[in-house]
Amino acid sequence: MKKALLALLLALLFSGIFFIDADGVLIGDGGDNYEFFGFMNIAKENLLDGKYPFSRTDILRYPVGFEFSYGFDGVFPVFTGAVLSIFLGPIISYNFTIVLILFLNIYISFVFLKKISGLSEIDQNDDLKSLLAALIFGASPYVFARINSHLNLAFVVGIPMLTYYIVNLNNKVIHKSEEISSKEIFMLGASVVLIGLGSLQYLILLLLVSPVILSIILYKHSLSNYAWFFKKYLRQIITALATFCAVFYIVWFGYINALLANNLVMSDPLEKFTKPHLVDVVVPNKYLGEIWGVVNPFGASIEKVVTVGIVEMGILFYIIFKTKNRKIKLIGLGMFLVYLFLSFGVWEIAIYPEGGRTVILLSLFISLVLVSQKDLFKNPVVVGLLLTLVLIERLFFNIQSTEPLVAKELSKEIRKLPGSAVLNVPLSKYSPYRSALPVFYNKKILDGFFHYTAVDVASEQVFEEKHFGRFICATEREDVPETVFIYGERQEALDEFKQKDISAVVIFKDEKVGKFLFPECENVRDWWYYLNPGTLVLSKTSQEVVKSSIEVRDYNPRTIARVYFEREGRFVLDGIYITPEEYTDITIRLPNGEVRTPDWQKQDSGLSTKFDPPIEVYGKAGDSIIIESDKKSQESRYISIYYLFKPSRCSLEKKPVPLELLYSDYDVEIYKVNY
Repeated sequence: MKKALLALLLALLFSGIFFIDADGVLIGDGGDNYEFFGFMNIAKENLLDGKYPFSRTDILRYPVGFEFSYGFDGVFPVFTGAVLSIFLGPIISYNFTIVLILFLNIYISFVFLKKISGLSEIDQNDDLKSLLAALIFGASPYVFARINSHLNLAFVVGIPMLTYYIVNLNNKVIHKSEEISSKEIFMLGASVVLIGLGSLQYLILLLLVSPVILSIILYKHSLSNYAWFFKKYLRQIITALATFCAVFYIVWFGYINALLANNLVMSDPLEKFTKPHLVDVVVPNKYLGEIWGVVNPFGASIEKVVTVGIVEMGILFYIIFKTKNRKIKLIGLGMFLVYLFLSFGVWEIAIYPEGGRTVILLSLFISLVLVSQKDLFKNPVVVGLLLTLVLIERLFFNIQSTEPLVAKELSKEIRKLPGSAVLNVPLSKYSPYRSALPVFYNKKILDGFFHYTAVDVASEQVFEEKHFGRFICATEREDVPETVFIYGERQEALDEFKQKDISAVVIFKDEKVGKFLFPECENVRDWWYYLNPGTLVLSKTSQEVVKSSIEVRDYNPRTIARVYFEREGRFVLDGIYITPEEYTDITIRLPNGEVRTPDWQKQDSGLSTKFDPPIEVYGKAGDSIIIESDKKSQESRYISIYYLFKPSRCSLEKKPVPLELLYSDYDVEIYKVNY
């Protein structure tokens, strides 16, 4: 109980949960933490629908969806957050999941490293050494960094657990012990499953190091010992193996089936490799806090947090150069060199390109030596000093926090709307924040970020469709964006909105989320403002000619304005004034399809036209008059319309504009879709 309480207190302290609004701010860096936040929501919705939590879903890439079962990694954190969010708010559930990961990392490492200490018959300073070892492994700089973004990689509890059961079982097999229990065989397999529940990448790493583990186990020992073991405990081994094969298939059936069917998408290993700087081996970079930039100025990057820690590096070098055990020296030096070669890409392993992540094995080595070598740090004062230094070091590791962009406004404006889905503009499959949006919308989205392993023709469908594909920025496209649109496509697109039951459109202008206002998304703005131009809404009676102006901002490349009949009535267009003066090609398209080309006169740095006689139109609710030029621009334009309008007394029908602005600020605009 004392161990658990201590581990919990450390987890709460390290997570920083006391220093944030735990129900409104997410722990993490504002990147992939949103991805896991969204995955938790998908798993929760599947559970509430009575389905397997990792079933195929259309919450992302609506209406087709994607294969969730092999489009994510990190079963434990995703499932834990999903279950918690059934009873608690989604954000606090995510944050509690992080606290739980840290707690389990420290506690289980503490328990099993202490057990390994017992196997080595060390009883001097064993609690202090085990706690020190647990922090070195379970709360390493690597783990702290991954807590900010990669929850799957942060969950490492299965590794010390597996280590203990391997050492324990090997000792008993060597001595042909008759006291090997079914539980010990079972727990060996359970440890492997637990490793996979953190991340499948750790199972790949385990596969890669298995030959080394087997070589160490069988070193100087006859195979006859293991032949005896397999013969005597064959039934227990087969039972445990069958159990865990079944568990593996139940949990990872998606990956297994996709692999067998050759549907699993694999990336170029070189795309996943991030080369660290030599300084990154010794100290963390600024990703774990600005203070580390004083000694490591080589840029903030989660993938370059590959150090075991400053204090830990000192312990490692002490082990390599000072310990009397020659075998330990050679293993430590060998592991350090292998870690360096993999981290810097000297050796490349196709199935495990991110070699810097092997730092976790180096942390494990340091921890194991601490709890298994009697002659190492025998003085409790020295152990206490090292423990103090390690704790102080962790107090300077920064756990980041992010407030989801306008989450309250998104929830307030969109949740109450009818309809199944929301269109995000620009569309993107590379922004992790998109995967979090269904939590705030309580609706599905047409885009969304998930692991490339599950990408297929169906999940990419919306990005290939004519009208929705135009919402993809040039930098995410492989083709040249369209710049010419045909009359009638506006209505076609709005009809597709209705077909997909889209209730809202959210424009993301924020740099990290959407870049709608950035140069690379000009093609998206071009299409959006063609669909939703600046609009004069006709609703109230005007007894005499009045003037209304529409501003076409400099970020809108398309020179277009609309007069919209919210109610049926008689509209009289008396004249138009536009500035600047180069838009002499402006035409007026009436509701019946007739196109008028006015005669323009220069006036006060602009162009004006007065209709004699005035243009009279009797429009139904929902009709539009389009005022448009083919000339694109990067400057602001102003279109002033002189008119009068008299609504019909015979019809009370009222049709709001198809895309009705509900909310606007520096970061987003929210539009309700009216059919």
